[in-house]
Amino acid sequence: MRIELQEIEIQNFKGIQSLVLNMANGLCVRGDNGTGKTTVFDAVCWVLFDKDSKGTANSQIKPVDKAGAEVHNLESIVDAVFVVDGKPVRLRKSFQEKWTKKRGSAAKTHEGHTTTYSVDEVPVSLREYKAAVAAIVEESAFKLLTNPYEFASLHWKDRRSVLMQLCGDVSV
Repeated sequence: MRIELQEIEIQNFKGIQSLVLNMANGLCVRGDNGTGKTTVFDAVCWVLFDKDSKGTANSQIKPVDKAGAEVHNLESIVDAVFVVDGKPVRLRKSFQEKWTKKRGSAAKTHEGHTTTYSVDEVPVSLREYKAAVAAIVEESAFKLLTNPYEFASLHWKDRRSVLMQLCGDVSV
């Protein structure tokens, strides 16, 4: 199976206010420390697996101001187009705060967050979204292919198992 990230659009995600990258022509993301390379990778991991590039679920994805305080009332969006065996698949995830004004109250209160999902521009449930992602790539394989430290971080028995899957058993 061949998987390529063709395009990614990121809005209000961590330190990125708005960014569109067209990877179709072999674009390489590089730059100095603190310029957003890891944030772009975090966005790819989040749209696929609900985790950041370190594998942390529920990581901070909302933008913060210069003082480090969360910026409220912004929708965080990652929209990515992957080409899977020549066929484009668009995955979109949106994370938004939910504010409600209670009856008799003058102020709105923060009630939590909502996450919406779509596959090929069709709204889907979380279960359907996870199934679409699983059809593209398995999380452990993605981590092994995209993180050079992942293999070394595995327990030795797991490393051996991965090698045996790739190479087959050793014959004497």
